[in-house]
Amino acid sequence: MSKQNEVDVIESGRSVEPWIAVLFASLVPLVVAVLLPEAWRMPLYVVGGVLCALGVGLLIRQESRR
Repeated sequence: MSKQNEVDVIESGRSVEPWIAVLFASLVPLVVAVLLPEAWRMPLYVVGGVLCALGVGLLIRQESRR
């Protein structure tokens, strides 16, 4: 994507960076884990951690391409 296209997308407000979406999605299992019984917490923590690591990986990949 060219710099002008990036500016157009940012100014239009229609796009969310994929890594931000994944990081926000990683919060969902963590919040749900607080509300569910203890038996469900560890698997949800693992899912949240994996999504968080995936989001950071996407950020690193995006920044390494610039």
